Amino acid sequence: RDLPSNASDALDLVHYNALVAKLDKDLPLRIRVIPDEESNSLVVWDSGVGMRKADLVQRLNQVHRLGTRQMISDLQGQGPSSLQLIGLLSVGFFTSFLVADKVTVVTKHSQDRQYLWQSSGNDTFTVQEDAEGPPIVRGTQIILHLKPDCREFLNPARLDDVIRLHSCVIEYPVYLFVPAGVRTFGLEEMERLNYTPEITADGQFIRVNLDRPLWHQTPETVTEEEYERFYRHLTKDWEPPLAYCHFFCEGDVDFTAFLFVPHHDEFMLTQEFEQPPGTENMKVYIRGVYITQQVDQCLPHYLSFIRGAIFAEDPPLDQLDKETLAHLPRHVRPKIMSKCFEMLHELMKDETTALKFFGAFASYLKRGMNEDPELISELADLLLFHTNQSGSAMISLSNYLQKKPRNQSEVLFVTGCKPADCETTLKQFSLPADFEVLFVVDPFDESTVMRLNAVLPLPIRCLNTHLSPKGRQALFDIKQPLQREFQFHARTSAEMIA
Repeated sequence: RDLPSNASDALDLVHYNALVAKLDKDLPLRIRVIPDEESNSLVVWDSGVGMRKADLVQRLNQVHRLGTRQMISDLQGQGPSSLQLIGLLSVGFFTSFLVADKVTVVTKHSQDRQYLWQSSGNDTFTVQEDAEGPPIVRGTQIILHLKPDCREFLNPARLDDVIRLHSCVIEYPVYLFVPAGVRTFGLEEMERLNYTPEITADGQFIRVNLDRPLWHQTPETVTEEEYERFYRHLTKDWEPPLAYCHFFCEGDVDFTAFLFVPHHDEFMLTQEFEQPPGTENMKVYIRGVYITQQVDQCLPHYLSFIRGAIFAEDPPLDQLDKETLAHLPRHVRPKIMSKCFEMLHELMKDETTALKFFGAFASYLKRGMNEDPELISELADLLLFHTNQSGSAMISLSNYLQKKPRNQSEVLFVTGCKPADCETTLKQFSLPADFEVLFVVDPFDESTVMRLNAVLPLPIRCLNTHLSPKGRQALFDIKQPLQREFQFHARTSAEMIA
């Protein structure tokens, strides 16, 4: 996070200086990350403002010195107050020594010669003119000579993940070098979009951050393809989202948010038993710096399938602490919740999309019915049921109430393991042919349906409680194999834990 953020600051200064002075505008503003297994080194190379010899001595002489803070001090009164530098949260250039036992800096300022800075992380460093090295037009190369236990950062796939998470909001292109024959998510994404990477003799440079910062755009100016690409960037899901929402909110905290509904529940199923649901789905960025994805209070657990990102401008990064971060969800949650339900209700208007959504996330909605009595009416509008009149289709409760005959004064339901079992059970009753009965076939369903008493205009009645002795025996015969299977799995799980 630190090195690309500081590189972005250097590029910001070039852009600013180019407005007030004549600089080399033909040199592309970009950041390159180059792993080199042969030399066991990782290079972060930017075409930013570079450093003079005095800058090297002054800014890289203390382990805890923040170069960005010094740059801001130097610019006081010289430029627009809107100039944003994102390296404020950085603990500085010397985070390099967390993974490297030696660091080399090669830098060239447009008003000075090219210099070489070297240190092994102790109290000393050397600075000398770099007359023998490959010339740099402008910018800085930071070369990390990695420790033996940090060789994972030579893996392009690992670097792709780290840059994608921490540096996706950088507005300048971030290119990762991928050796020939190596596959990464970023490379496959470029191939899918028919982008042409920069080819070299032994590999290619692929862009791993977004082309355009969508969080600075209004929804009207963003295309569906851009939303889909941003979703894949956040989640690595190859399928496009079922639905999405992009909005800006002003209040105690001003923020822009993106919410997405995935096609399937694959990722959650693998995580649900390892950590609390919903802790990794909402990424939070403040002033362009990735802060955390452990913000499970932004959404309740029953909406943990929602993926997204929040981009806030407050609080200031130099005032950010754990207590401030802990209170952030309280300020954003009401608006996030409101927009989530708005998005889901809009999604349910399309029958095909509604079936896909309910098939993937029905258990989450039913869990919410039992956990959150204040939002039962919102959740009830998202439920779908088979009925004796719907055939293979599923209908919503609002459709059920519209279709039922006028002389049906109750909402009727019957329980079973599958719709066919419910059909069998229903034959035990002499109901009018046009009466519509809900089929309750999920373990959550019976308690879920009974909670609808609070929001439906008609009373709810379960027909199974009025079965004849013969009917109860038939229902027992249907449920007994399922109960035996459940008891077997429960016993096996208990033995494994013991």
